[in-house]
Amino acid sequence: MQQHERPSGRRPAPAHPSRRPRVRLALATAAAAALTGTLLSATAGTATAADGTRAPRADFNGDGIGDVAFSASGNFGANFAG
Repeated sequence: MQQHERPSGRRPAPAHPSRRPRVRLALATAAAAALTGTLLSATAGTATAADGTRAPRADFNGDGIGDVAFSASGNFGANFAG
């Protein structure tokens, strides 16, 4: 068989073409891990539900009863009921 000459200006194909994407992937993964502080899979924990027996309460006047606060548009003060 006769060999074909490559046109000048084209680089020859790398010896291991499948190796380059792996290196790029490894570099991209390392860069992402460095930017986020760690890998996301290492920080993922199990999901847990919030404690339903304790709810935050707003007791502005200290009487032990939850208070409600609201404001009206244009009003710069807070209204407290309770």
